[in-house]
Amino acid sequence: MFVAVRAISWSPTTIPIVLRVDFLKPKDWVAYVDTIKLKGYPNLVLSIQPFGFGADFRDLVGSTEFADVVFQLDDGSLFPAHKAILAARSKYFRTMFTGGMQESTAKEVRLQWVSKEVFHILMVYLYSATADCEENMVLQVFEIADRYWLQRPRDFAEKKVQVHVERGQRV
Repeated sequence: MFVAVRAISWSPTTIPIVLRVDFLKPKDWVAYVDTIKLKGYPNLVLSIQPFGFGADFRDLVGSTEFADVVFQLDDGSLFPAHKAILAARSKYFRTMFTGGMQESTAKEVRLQWVSKEVFHILMVYLYSATADCEENMVLQVFEIADRYWLQRPRDFAEKKVQVHVERGQRV
């Protein structure tokens, strides 16, 4: 999982602890964390959950509450969203909503060549700065992230493809 949050917290029932992870430089570092062991706690299962604004905004992904735009995807499904969040997190969407194009005033915007599953992954990233995807969706995430000028999810997908190629695996 790619996590672009500044802090990850965890609190066991007996000892409150905050684990802080900072990614400052270089910007292209990618960390894969699947296990964290704490000295003195050999049987401890650590659950990593983002918290703060990202976690709060993640609850808004696909929510109709306060949504002011709906995206119609290739399969005909509708995906509600919030222009302010998308414009704040993406130059592509900022341009779409402020550039004087018909999408800037439209309540429904049609997007081509994107599936509901991949769009959901990108929306989770835009709302919470976290992203994860199944192995069979990596190339689709790369393509759509590249199309919508989203560098971090694009780099994440590219790194996953690179790891597969280095291991001699098919993507």
